[in-house]
Amino acid sequence: MLNKITILLLLFGLTAYSQSSDISEKNKFLFDKSFFKAMNLKNLEDYEGALKSFKKCIEINSKISAPYYELARIYKKTGDNVLAEKNIKEANRLSSKNKWYLYEYAQILFQNNKYQESTKQYERLVEMEPKNKKYYFLLAESQIYQNKLKEAIKTYNLCQNINGSDKVVTIQIYKIYMQLLDKKNAINILKKYLEKVEDDIDLLQMLAETYFLSDQKEKGFETLQKISLLNPQNGTLHITLADYYRDSGDNEKSFNELILAFKSKDLNIETKASVLASYFSLLEISVEMKSQAFQLAEILVDVHQDDYMSFAMFADLLYADKQYQKAKEQYFLALERNNSKQEIWSQVLFIQADQRNFLELQSTSREALTFFPMNPLFYYFNGLSNKWFEKYDQAIESFTTGLDFVVDNDLLLIEYYSSLGDVYHDIKEYSKSDNYFEKALKLDSNNVIILNNYAYYLSLRREKLEKAKKMSYQANILEPNNGTYQDTYAWILYQQQNYFEAKEWINKAIENDGYKSAVIIEHYGDILYELGDIKNAVNQWKKALILEPDSDVLQQKIKDKKLYE
Repeated sequence: MLNKITILLLLFGLTAYSQSSDISEKNKFLFDKSFFKAMNLKNLEDYEGALKSFKKCIEINSKISAPYYELARIYKKTGDNVLAEKNIKEANRLSSKNKWYLYEYAQILFQNNKYQESTKQYERLVEMEPKNKKYYFLLAESQIYQNKLKEAIKTYNLCQNINGSDKVVTIQIYKIYMQLLDKKNAINILKKYLEKVEDDIDLLQMLAETYFLSDQKEKGFETLQKISLLNPQNGTLHITLADYYRDSGDNEKSFNELILAFKSKDLNIETKASVLASYFSLLEISVEMKSQAFQLAEILVDVHQDDYMSFAMFADLLYADKQYQKAKEQYFLALERNNSKQEIWSQVLFIQADQRNFLELQSTSREALTFFPMNPLFYYFNGLSNKWFEKYDQAIESFTTGLDFVVDNDLLLIEYYSSLGDVYHDIKEYSKSDNYFEKALKLDSNNVIILNNYAYYLSLRREKLEKAKKMSYQANILEPNNGTYQDTYAWILYQQQNYFEAKEWINKAIENDGYKSAVIIEHYGDILYELGDIKNAVNQWKKALILEPDSDVLQQKIKDKKLYE
């Protein structure tokens, strides 16, 4: 560090002292001491101390440029752009031929959005060092920010005139012409470079695309063919050719090019995934498109065996095609390669829940939570699976923990409240159960599932039957012809001893697939029994027993021809 600072002193100090020959030896010593201290503090990132020492240098001799330069750099680093500009301007005034000061001055002006002034400084730098390409790029950038696009082109052309043909410069000029919607000159600048470097695939690709944009399809196709000879494994080329053939109406050739593109290891998987995703909306429309999609997905997995995205995309395709079991298997393969993707875990859990595979749901949600211990969806599914296995304490723990992580998601919050309502009902903590159902209904007063379940639980307890009746009726208005909801309303009427109306509603429930439910058929028998129709009541219980042969209560009812609740 000492050597570095000493060198800086020599660089800046000797130059500075040449500006002032009348400074005393004592002041020279004090200046050097302060400057050395300032540089040391700066390197230790003690910027406050460094600022004080550099300012002291200026107090000793204000005609030396180095302290101003260093002050500017510190102010720039600490975000004080106004003082940075003030000090670098003074440094530049004192040492107008110092290219480092001039460069810093231009940079700070540009950073302060003073593009016209920064342009002047970059022009001076270009004059100082015409062979330095960096200065041309900075000058052009400053001109572009002023929307002086044609001047920027002149700057880039000057760079090439002095330094020779350059690919990066050519591309920059091309981009400006495209921004100016001047496709003719954009094409010409590419052709000019390609006259010297005929096999530059990047520029040939750009040229082909520009031909197509200019509606010069034949020239575009000829250029693509040239690229294919130079690099037959170019995946991007095959994507472009696929687009060309598709636009020309030749779907077979277009698909063949896509196959070649997907087989290319050089083409990134993100591009392939984007192409494959475009097929999803066509799966139910076209058998041919569906077949193509699956062919491409299989190639994707084969070529990118180690990339989770290939398996995730294949899984998404299977999911879109409603092949949920196969989709789940592919999602697991994706997770084997990358277990950090929450969305993939979520997809697996949704499939398992839809399949009612609660054993898998329990295991997968538990594993997912080891990676994402603050994901509320994973806690929800874990709670759901524990509830299914009647592990109520664990279910409550999962639900209450996950509840704390729900943010700005009322739909998930409703599911949590509803599930907690169900669990507390099952363990006969009815006050807590009712409380959670009330919370859910505050968020969505027309949630038919919650209206029905809450009402049904109240009817089983024979509590708040009028409230239950009102909620059940609302559920039936919102979703008529639902046998389950009609059965709930019938059962509330039954608990209110309104057996005739209960019979009407239970018949509606049976007409709407209720005949498939042992509970609904048993309810029908109970209602008939209360109406005095014992024979038909027993017949309904027998039908219910066929649907639920292990029911001891039904067997006892049938045997004794008597109602048991």
